[in-house]
Amino acid sequence: MRLNPLLFFLSRPAMIRRGVVLLLTWLALAQPLAAQEAKQGNPREALETHLKFLQPEYQNSRAKRRTYLNLSAKVLANPEAPIDAEDRRRRAQMLKEIYEGLGKYIDYEKISNNPNYTDSTFENSSTFLVVSHLGYDVRLEKLGKNWYYSKETIENIPRLYNTIFLFDPQRSFGIDLFDPPQTFLLVTAWQYVGLGALGLLLALIYLLLHLLLLRLPTIGLTKKGHASFAEEFYKALARPLIMSLILAVARYLLPILQLPIEISRYLYPLLHVLIVVQLTRAIYNLVNVIGYYTEKRSNNWAVPVDQQLAVLIKRIFRIVVVIAGVAYLLQYIGLNVTSVVAGLSLGGLALALAAQDTLKNVFGSLMIFMDKPFKVGDWIIGEKIEGVVESVGFRSTRVRTFQNSLTTVPNGKIADMTIDNMGMRQYHRFLTTVSVTYDTPAHLLEIFTEAMREIVRRHPLTIKDNFQIFVYNFGDSAILIRYSVYVGVNEILEELAVRQELMLHNIRLAEALGVRFAFPTTTVHLESTPTQPATQAPMTAADMYAQKVEAYLAKHSPLSPMTPADRVAIE
Repeated sequence: MRLNPLLFFLSRPAMIRRGVVLLLTWLALAQPLAAQEAKQGNPREALETHLKFLQPEYQNSRAKRRTYLNLSAKVLANPEAPIDAEDRRRRAQMLKEIYEGLGKYIDYEKISNNPNYTDSTFENSSTFLVVSHLGYDVRLEKLGKNWYYSKETIENIPRLYNTIFLFDPQRSFGIDLFDPPQTFLLVTAWQYVGLGALGLLLALIYLLLHLLLLRLPTIGLTKKGHASFAEEFYKALARPLIMSLILAVARYLLPILQLPIEISRYLYPLLHVLIVVQLTRAIYNLVNVIGYYTEKRSNNWAVPVDQQLAVLIKRIFRIVVVIAGVAYLLQYIGLNVTSVVAGLSLGGLALALAAQDTLKNVFGSLMIFMDKPFKVGDWIIGEKIEGVVESVGFRSTRVRTFQNSLTTVPNGKIADMTIDNMGMRQYHRFLTTVSVTYDTPAHLLEIFTEAMREIVRRHPLTIKDNFQIFVYNFGDSAILIRYSVYVGVNEILEELAVRQELMLHNIRLAEALGVRFAFPTTTVHLESTPTQPATQAPMTAADMYAQKVEAYLAKHSPLSPMTPADRVAIE
């Protein structure tokens, strides 16, 4: 009996299932090769054709690899840039590695699918810019019905590749990136080894830079007596500079490892942002160093720099550095800074109305810097304020009062205020009244006042041609001597020191001459009672001086300047 093969196959359900599985598997494996084709009708299709066929799922099979490489390389088959097929395949691979080395992730949804896309910023409007790096543009252009990489892009691929990669690991180590070993977290074993070697290299570079740029200069500055400058300014400059150099080396060497785009798309932009942040910090601190140098050395320059203006310029430069760094980062992450500024300008009117006081204070600060009614360190007296100016900012001025409190006054208010600047006096005046007792003889008063004048003449910091020391009035309980002296100093502490010296000299002089300083007193005279006749009191020394004064006045009427002989007659 002859067995029918079809009936035998149908009578075996297990064999039917195996056959269906094998058939479906064959169809699934054969479908990609049969159905895949190069589409280049718009920029999105052209990029997808180039990159899709270079993915591992298409390149793992050695039998089909060449076919998919040819499909990918069709986007480089620009009629205006004739190169052989092998060179096209190689440049297609290099361009994919360039995208990965730049961390450029191609999001197909954001790529135009318009077959007639135009770029108004380029001479040939039928172009699409993919990426730009160091003056090299990677562009697609439309020729006929298809989109190809432009002739300039194809020609510049090797040069652009060499700017990104220090060397080619495939050629140097014989590594086939399309036939890699097993991966762990998307990274192969040789890439892990490379990351370890890179980490060791960066550690050695850091130690070297730390020694050359931080430790040795700090030791040198400390030995020269600039320890405070080294701690406060130089280290603040050197540390971010060292970190930016380390990050830059890492960013330059990492593309050699050709990490997968899933990692490089986040890692490289992060490194770029960190480099910009560290450089911004370094430049910001460099402005502080320049400001410190200007403040310390400006007095020795041929044209001295106004300290207040130097502080303002330093603050402006620091603000500019921060704004430039933030604007660059915003531009880097894809925000249109021009649009942001335009949006801010539209709300400028509302902002100005809401911040009238702030703007008034800013303009007040400008007026202070232009008119210079005072500077930091001046002693000023105004409405409800008196003290030494500590700082002048964009919004307010800080004044340290003599009670050691800190008063903050808006600059807009100061601009409208009458300020008495004691710090701009050419001379500091010492005005006081010296009170001596009424029992001081006239000749002793003359000797005492002339001796005080001689002290002023001999003191090195007093103004010799403008002082007044005279007996000028009779007080209730003392003879008053006007003491007005000008001191040639600039600072309030120096003035107080000179005043103390002059007063101590006068006190010692009074002690030497027997002159007594008076203080408020009251003398009470008791008259005799009417029931008891008054007895004639003995003549006192005061009565004797009174009689002599009367005789002197009678003899020298009218009054003339007193001579030495007159003084002897009175005594």
